[in-house]
Amino acid sequence: MFQSQRGSASVASAPVFFTGDVVVSMSDKLYRVAYVSRSLLEGDDGTISDAIQNILESARKNNALADITGALLFSGDYFGQVLEGEETALDELLKKLEQDPRHSEVSVLCFEPVEQRIFNGWAMAWTGPLKGKQSEVQGMLRSKDEIGVREQGLSLINMLDYLVNQQQGRENSVRQPAQAS
Repeated sequence: MFQSQRGSASVASAPVFFTGDVVVSMSDKLYRVAYVSRSLLEGDDGTISDAIQNILESARKNNALADITGALLFSGDYFGQVLEGEETALDELLKKLEQDPRHSEVSVLCFEPVEQRIFNGWAMAWTGPLKGKQSEVQGMLRSKDEIGVREQGLSLINMLDYLVNQQQGRENSVRQPAQAS
């Protein structure tokens, strides 16, 4: 089970439900996680750009194998990322990210079950470098109360959905924005 600065991000074991003759494990349920972290990438713009490309190539390959979809934002000093997939796969990925020397202060904003993917078809969408979003992402790291943290997570999900659609030339997303429940 992944432990974040905010406590447990998910449950250790998944319950099993019986629906008629079919056994459904909640571990097969789709989850979405939004997190922010401080970037530890150093160097000039070219060096950092190369490092980001390496992150994207690796993420796209590994996420496709694990049936994880998502999007990444890089604001210069911070990463913001939304990932979607099976709970165990996301837990494992978050553990790796917390140990990744390119990240510090990994803060999970929300980790919850969802009905459908927002970034379907994207092993890792990329918004491009967004230095103008630095203060917004930094503010997400500072949120301390549980409700505020979740709202920041939903804000990050909606921001990445909008930016990915905008980059793809789709001004009006056919997907519904993430909403608080």
